[in-house]
Amino acid sequence: MQQVLWKKAEFAVKIPVIAGTTLSSYPDFARGFNLAKHIEDDAEKVEQARLRLMQATGLNRRFLWLNQIHSAEVITADKYFDGVSADAAISRDKNTVAVVMTADCVPILLARRDGQEVAAIHAGWRGIYGEIIPRTVEKLQGEMADFYAYIGPCAGRDKYEVDTEFRTRFCEMNAEFARFFRPSEREKHYLADLVAIVKYQLNAGGISDERITGGEICSISDERFFSYRRDGKKAGRTATFVACNG
Repeated sequence: MQQVLWKKAEFAVKIPVIAGTTLSSYPDFARGFNLAKHIEDDAEKVEQARLRLMQATGLNRRFLWLNQIHSAEVITADKYFDGVSADAAISRDKNTVAVVMTADCVPILLARRDGQEVAAIHAGWRGIYGEIIPRTVEKLQGEMADFYAYIGPCAGRDKYEVDTEFRTRFCEMNAEFARFFRPSEREKHYLADLVAIVKYQLNAGGISDERITGGEICSISDERFFSYRRDGKKAGRTATFVACNG
């Protein structure tokens, strides 16, 4: 039976885009469907995986693969070059695919209702703290009332344990964030709800809750997705992507 390589990203309304998240039959990069070159996997094997993704999705276009550095840097397709360091990509044409890679960090896809402008955001905790989400929103050209968001598989609220310093950092950034942390079983540790923080920042940027979908799948619990928290250096990277198709 042929392996299913990706699952469709479901937005709140039908939008003329092709979007989704890759799936892996194994949780480790050695056997799984890893899309990242920066880990210890064989570069030629990763190239073949990326080609298989293009074939499976029908997206025979330039994927905007980023050198992700947990920053707040946003690149647009017209400024893109191979190896560019950034953590979000924006596309406004049918020739490119906005894509990010994750292994517990939060992948976010944005799409305008007409399908003519899309973005992919790699929102790890450093990126969230550095405001990668509002920086991406600032670079979008359309009206925010026309944008929808999809949150891909990431570390879930019941699994993402952090220490007091982590919680303090975010609560000092915004006192409202205190409600997104609850005590864990370990002393001076908390379970953080990164998805809730992401939704808060999306709301602040003009994307209301009814236009946000996803965020329910925990990458730590679901072995179809890579997880650094679960598997450490053996983890590959899941790709989450979106392409204009209108």
